[in-house]
Amino acid sequence: MLTQLDKAVKTMGSSKKIEVFNQVIEEALEYAVAHFTLEEKLMKEFKFPGTLAHYFQHESFANFIKQRKKENESGDQLAAFHLVQDLK
Repeated sequence: MLTQLDKAVKTMGSSKKIEVFNQVIEEALEYAVAHFTLEEKLMKEFKFPGTLAHYFQHESFANFIKQRKKENESGDQLAAFHLVQDLK
């Protein structure tokens, strides 16, 4: 995922920027859903006491990614840069 984010930042200003960024966002969301689903299953199975709080962290992260996607789609030239900076 980090390699894809780097690629998105490097295409800023190019005609493919929106396409590459949207691809990165979609891959990030797919990864997050797969990761979060497995993690939440394991937390429930092992009765992890912080499951609910951690679930809300997952929701927050997914919403954060979706917000960056909306920024990009609305023409924000710095959406990819903001995404990378926020993930550091």
